[in-house]
Amino acid sequence: MRNDQDEKYEGQEDSEYHFSDDEVNYDVEAEEEPKPAATKRPAGDMLQRLTSSKRMLISLAVFLILIFIVYRMVAPPATTTPSTDIAPVTTTPPATEVTAAPPAQPAIAPPAASLAEAPKAPVAQAPLPQQVPAPTPPQVEIAVPTASTFPSDIPVPDRTVTPAQLPSDVEAAAAALDSTTQKQMGDIQADYAAKLSAYENQNKALQTEVQNLNDRIGKMERQINQLVQTLTRSQPIAAPSTEPEAMPAAVAKARGMRIGYSVQAIIPGRAWLRSEDGDTVTVTEGDAIKNVGRVTKIDPYDGVVEINTGDHVISLSYGNDGG
Repeated sequence: MRNDQDEKYEGQEDSEYHFSDDEVNYDVEAEEEPKPAATKRPAGDMLQRLTSSKRMLISLAVFLILIFIVYRMVAPPATTTPSTDIAPVTTTPPATEVTAAPPAQPAIAPPAASLAEAPKAPVAQAPLPQQVPAPTPPQVEIAVPTASTFPSDIPVPDRTVTPAQLPSDVEAAAAALDSTTQKQMGDIQADYAAKLSAYENQNKALQTEVQNLNDRIGKMERQINQLVQTLTRSQPIAAPSTEPEAMPAAVAKARGMRIGYSVQAIIPGRAWLRSEDGDTVTVTEGDAIKNVGRVTKIDPYDGVVEINTGDHVISLSYGNDGG
């Protein structure tokens, strides 16, 4: 009986499959454990990258919007007078809108099936977690301001203006200015020539007057020289007295009497005296006149000749004999 039961149990053992630690492939389990973590780590990095990319794009869009608002505030209003400087206009083609595409996601390969099937029965596999696809970030469209977005109220010339295309009124103004300048230059030159001619005439008149005065002075000098020569030939010059003792007696004799001489002509340093008898005497300062006295001063400017008689001084002038 016991043997029959043992055989029965042995038959049950053969019909049922029992798991054994020796049949389990530990290498497969070691490869299965790190793979879910390896698949989860790139997904987290991608989410962080997408989040940072979103922030950068949003910051860039806000920065561009602020720049556009500041430009609209600082730009001059449309009613301002356009500049008169004409410059060639170049048409700028409108820029296309830049669409920021999300960064490419790296493809995640599914884990290779590395579990080997048991030769007798399939090994029960643990259910692998399904990878959830990362959410696609929304595409942000950044509108780049082009030439068409700026204020279009400022008039822009359609073509470049060359110097040959200047209006006729500018040419007329230039011609009028040229003629006015030439006329003013002609007037200035004529005025200068007239003044120069007047100065030349005045200079000639002054030269003529100076020449006439020189002629008159020369004539007067010649007449005086002739007079001196005539007087010198008619009567010799009285010699100075060498008798000092007889001089007081002659002077005393002439007291209370008229000298009888008058001035005929005077030059610096010399005088001509005429007596009542018509005789002419030429004297200089220091000369003695017989029976009269000594000449002490000859003043040609006042026409005075002073004679010291010993008691007093007698002044002779034109037509005055000192009496």
